Amino acid sequence: MSHHRIVGKSGVSGLSRRTVLRLSGAVLLGSGITLLAGGPAGAQQQDDYDILRLRYRDLYIGSDVDVLDPVYKSRLDELSATAWDLSQRMIRSDGRTMLWPDLPLDGPQGDNAGASYARLLSMTQAWATTGTAQHGNADLVGDIISGLDFLHAVAFNEAKQQAGNWWWWEIGMPGRLARIATLVYDHLSATQLSKYLRAIDAFCPNPDYRSANPSMAETGANRADKALIVAIRGFLGKSAAKLQLARDGLSDVAGGGANSLFQLTTSGAGLYADGSYVFHTYIPYTGTYGNEMLGGVADMVALLGGSRWEITDPDLTIVLNAVESAFEPLMWNGLMMDCVRGRAISRQGSGDLGTGRQTTTNVLMLAAGAPDGYADRYKALAKGWIERNKAQDFLNYASIPAISLAKAVLEDSSVPAAPGSVASHVFAGMDRVVHRRPTWAFAISMSSRRIAAYESINGENRRGWYLGEGMTYLYNDDLRQFNDAFWPTVDPYRLPGITVDTMPRLDMGGGQGLYTPNAQWVGGAALDERYVSAGMSHQADGSELESKKSWFCLDDMVVALGAGINGGGEYSRPPVADARVNGGAHADTNYGDSQWLLVKNHANPSLTRESFLRFDLGGLRPDVASARLVFHAQVVDSGGDTATVNVHRAGDGWEEDTITWDTKPSIESRLATMRTTAAGGWLSVDVTDYVRGRVGTGHVDFAILQPAGQGLSVQIGSREHRTLRPVLRFTLAEPVETVETIVENRNLHASGTNALTVDGTVQPVRQGWSETFPAARWAHLEGVGGYVFPGGAELHASRAERTGSWRDISTGTVVGDPTPITRRYLTMWFDHGSAPDQATYAYALLPGATAQQTADRAEGLVRIVANNEELQAIEVNEAGGTLFFGNFWVPGDGDGLTTDAPAAVVVRRADGQIRVAVSDPKRTGSTIKVTLPYPASAVLSADSTVTVSTGNRPVVTVKAAGSAGRSHQAVLAAG
Repeated sequence: MSHHRIVGKSGVSGLSRRTVLRLSGAVLLGSGITLLAGGPAGAQQQDDYDILRLRYRDLYIGSDVDVLDPVYKSRLDELSATAWDLSQRMIRSDGRTMLWPDLPLDGPQGDNAGASYARLLSMTQAWATTGTAQHGNADLVGDIISGLDFLHAVAFNEAKQQAGNWWWWEIGMPGRLARIATLVYDHLSATQLSKYLRAIDAFCPNPDYRSANPSMAETGANRADKALIVAIRGFLGKSAAKLQLARDGLSDVAGGGANSLFQLTTSGAGLYADGSYVFHTYIPYTGTYGNEMLGGVADMVALLGGSRWEITDPDLTIVLNAVESAFEPLMWNGLMMDCVRGRAISRQGSGDLGTGRQTTTNVLMLAAGAPDGYADRYKALAKGWIERNKAQDFLNYASIPAISLAKAVLEDSSVPAAPGSVASHVFAGMDRVVHRRPTWAFAISMSSRRIAAYESINGENRRGWYLGEGMTYLYNDDLRQFNDAFWPTVDPYRLPGITVDTMPRLDMGGGQGLYTPNAQWVGGAALDERYVSAGMSHQADGSELESKKSWFCLDDMVVALGAGINGGGEYSRPPVADARVNGGAHADTNYGDSQWLLVKNHANPSLTRESFLRFDLGGLRPDVASARLVFHAQVVDSGGDTATVNVHRAGDGWEEDTITWDTKPSIESRLATMRTTAAGGWLSVDVTDYVRGRVGTGHVDFAILQPAGQGLSVQIGSREHRTLRPVLRFTLAEPVETVETIVENRNLHASGTNALTVDGTVQPVRQGWSETFPAARWAHLEGVGGYVFPGGAELHASRAERTGSWRDISTGTVVGDPTPITRRYLTMWFDHGSAPDQATYAYALLPGATAQQTADRAEGLVRIVANNEELQAIEVNEAGGTLFFGNFWVPGDGDGLTTDAPAAVVVRRADGQIRVAVSDPKRTGSTIKVTLPYPASAVLSADSTVTVSTGNRPVVTVKAAGSAGRSHQAVLAAG
């Protein structure tokens, strides 16, 4: 089958599919739109729908636009140019089979049909917007409606069956069609409108469930998107029932509130009490899906406010409060931090500044319909973000409605610009830490059995293997650091902060890529929202490498420790394809997208199943010393609890999304026979000779089946399974790749020559320079800050120009531009060797410090209490007091401070007080008892989960059960 994709230079270049769908929706402050009076259906009903339609029209394209204002004129000119280009390239001939030559519609997938609707929407916006060259053009609106009729006939109608990505069918195409119909409503016949609405109803009948899979309830951004589409369909078709369904969908009335957007969750997808936002069950996504959810709710609040369908759910305040608890901490001077944007980091034109601009617009939009107290704070936040953003002028990049929103606030002297918050946050629900100071911020991206290290689907984020393995982000006044082609040009093996095995890896493909380590101790404790002790029990993806990593965040520095760095000798690769096939009546059915493989040999052919796996051997050296196929198998059959499976070599020529029993490859010689039980377990098959013989051919294929006569189903984890995916493990005769910890890898942009000073000596600025410093004490990078290496360390540093393209990291629905981009990088790292045994590291980052300040503080900056697999702890003297930070991986003692359970601990002694914060990052204990070596005479305050006994050795007991990794605090009087 043909599967065409949208190329980055098309009419929707650089925008996520959701952003294109919502594109410019925003409510206009002072737009003159009259809120509807509530009341029963009746004489007003006809006008109610029309008013909602006209209101949404203004929300979407804007009103009262000053066409002489240069800011508006720039956007209008761009809109005109886009529409002109699309109109010129549009096919109008009789017998056409597509609307644009680069978007053929000969395949069943919805990608190109969705892109065609997106282009029609761009043309419609230009036609409907006052001040464009095409405003009101009769020929253009004729072309638009002709295009709608064509797409309805050949691509999107109630008789079509979904194929490919469900999103296009249930959100992308219905959403774009609904918006176009809103804008050209007065030019549609009743027959045309009716058939368009039937298509929308067929694929997006309500917000509550997935049409292609009705047992799957919609959540988060998907639910918000669908609610808005159903609301638009409601006013277009003058249906009170649809409008009620849309409003109630936000609260999941049909599901008893189980998937309401206005609730907090404690696991999986959703908004957490600590401000975390997770989507796709395991991915921190505040900046992407969380942003879409926020925008969707803001749209609905603005659209339905004052009408008979106004949102009255009192739990709406949960989303209103999230602006300050979930979104503001992740906004740095107008940008949204990349650590919560997931795979969207690989989308060209959708950088942290663009996502921040979308967040700002959403917050301003929400302000228009929020209660006064919220609205005032939202406007102040947005004004601060806009004014502090010196990298991109908001007004020069925003949509027309967003310009109106922003100008209203910027020109209102009664609205103060809120400063950026100065606070520290442990987002335990999504394994993220953000430490904000007045002039810099530091973010840490971690992973655990709860949160995946990365997500790569739809061909996006193809080199994101190490994003969640301790990557750190330093934000300062260089707001273009991660926005200026960082992701396509950075060395993906040298992300700041990570400890990594540098064995070359394969780019992830179009299927789902997800890695969730089995680590439990991941998180940290925050004291007074000012100091943080964060840590991660690190288990690498694709390698046996493991380590303990800690970060201690203070007012003017971050101290990083690493210990127990072991492994690196054995590597692993997940399958690039796997699938099961069924015989008999199912012989022509493909099961390639299941998270389970199945094998069974039954007398009934329809119950017989076999499974196939393929591993890519690209880049693998020929000196393979050993290779093992490792997979998890479990008997899942009431007929018995023990079964045998055979592992065979298999032929090639099959694809995951097309293989069936009828088209399966040849099954060749048997490699092993293995036994499994109902308890399940990991099986390992020696495949060394087979893999050696296949090196250089590109890939190796396996078949797993069951001997005749057993008839018991065996379930095997597939590559889609987050924890039980099979892997090909191998070692090399002479491993040459090393394990490294990356201290820094700073984007110096296209021509940067920032000076690097090491121990007082300024190093060369020529590209290609590299050096090893056997006992470096400190370093300083101009424009960034200082780095201190307690006790001295062997430091490696280099300058390099790196070239890449957006196509390298995104070949998905929006394909990246293949044009090469070059950026300069300054990198510093520690080399731990090819197979380290108990290696360690220590360094301190002093953001904004001068070279002289760094040199002055290099001695005695921090005392390392312990740095091993059981405890990582430091003590720091500060003005007026002393700070202790400790990550107790097991119960232990650090300078007389003891814990009886794994814990993160921060203690500050100053001003006659002992302030203590404790958390249970491992989330396995019921209580944690911390005994302090500092005398205390009284308890000044304590959380309800904390009890304290005072004396010469005070004991702080924390009720940790059910606290989901959050911090618990107590304040004692010293003495």
